[in-house]
Amino acid sequence: RLIDEVFTNAEMLSMHARAARGELCRRRVTLAGQDGYRVADISAVPVPATVRAASSDTTDNGVLLVLRDVTELSRALQVRTDFAANASHELRTPIAALRGAVDTLLGPAASDDQMRTRLLSMLNENVIRLEDLIRDLLDLSKLEALDGTIRLTLVPAGELSRVLTENFEAMCERSGVSLRLELEPRLEQMRTDRNLITIVLRNLIENAIKFSDEHEEVLVRGLCEPGESEHVPDICVFEVIDHGEGIPLPMQQRIFERFYQVDQSRDGSKIARGTGLGLAIVKHAVRTLGGSIKVKSVWQRGTTMRVELPGALSPRESHADRTGEGPSAA
Repeated sequence: RLIDEVFTNAEMLSMHARAARGELCRRRVTLAGQDGYRVADISAVPVPATVRAASSDTTDNGVLLVLRDVTELSRALQVRTDFAANASHELRTPIAALRGAVDTLLGPAASDDQMRTRLLSMLNENVIRLEDLIRDLLDLSKLEALDGTIRLTLVPAGELSRVLTENFEAMCERSGVSLRLELEPRLEQMRTDRNLITIVLRNLIENAIKFSDEHEEVLVRGLCEPGESEHVPDICVFEVIDHGEGIPLPMQQRIFERFYQVDQSRDGSKIARGTGLGLAIVKHAVRTLGGSIKVKSVWQRGTTMRVELPGALSPRESHADRTGEGPSAA
């Protein structure tokens, strides 16, 4: 078959033609396929006529085409480039606000008490935003450095509930939102990565409080759902439920993207603008734990984030819990 019957990509055909004239060519080329585009590093190597079959009387060079699929590498590099650009942009915004406020304090507002108070409040808000952004960037960096490695330890439900309650006490007081945790006693035997499960719940609870109205309640439920059989471990489920803004249906598939935010306005509305990394961190952490996360939300009625962690309880413990028989009964 002729080369143009096998490939239709103009760059590849051009490389083949140049190699046939004796020129060595290397290039990264994007190829269209049935399952989307693929990226390949292509080498077109001329094969001199002297090493070809003796029966061939042509003096043209043959061509050896070598294609190395680098699609995943190319996508990873693009994600990294986009991430760096977005992170730089997100960092510049509060830094520019800080610079403007400081310049004004040192100049026109030096003797204006009212303006000085307003600018100090702006400085505080942007410092908090920078702290949140740096914290999330560090969390994301640590998760990527783990590369799927986790440290399983016993994480009792009571201890987890105490830590989360203490962490959000001040935030709940400021926003007028109450936090209630209902964790089943069986979760006292949960074995998971302490750091990752804390990161997951911390980010979900923070979002729920942020998007709840004053006097509303955020509920965190921890429960165990039976496995498919007695030999399959129970699934540990955490649900974070709020009755706040909710997420419009068209946006629900995008909320786990890095730097994507449902409230994209920057007009100083009552909802504090986040970093846009929280749910991306949650998704990454949940996947590292071998679990999944689902969202159920109705606009203006509230949101339920559901995290499922299979294997956090051993089959023996799960079966004993379901039948009401402990190890001594066996």
